Amino acid sequence: MANIEDATHITELDTRMEPEVEPSAQVHECYRASETRFSGKFFADYLARFYKEPPEDGRALVLTTEEGAYPVHHISDLSPESMTIVYPSQEGLAEASIPYRHLQEVRVQTTQIL
Repeated sequence: MANIEDATHITELDTRMEPEVEPSAQVHECYRASETRFSGKFFADYLARFYKEPPEDGRALVLTTEEGAYPVHHISDLSPESMTIVYPSQEGLAEASIPYRHLQEVRVQTTQIL
């Protein structure tokens, strides 16, 4: 029997169909809660390049919850039930803990400067 923890689904997105994505953003990866079981293992396996520091390839991680979208600077901690992220705020960088069960969508995107 397959372990659900290891099961993930990658969805290609047509950004024209997603109004919440800025027209200048190119989406490279999109994971939705309805298709993916978010966990520390998921982030360690698929998005480790965002752990402890932002990647150098110009891609950004965006987490969406009911409260809104978080543009992630980097992931600072992965625990069994939640993750701690560092994100830009008006005062500089801020830190927040987000339970995996609150995540609705996780996107990796490149923002093109127009």
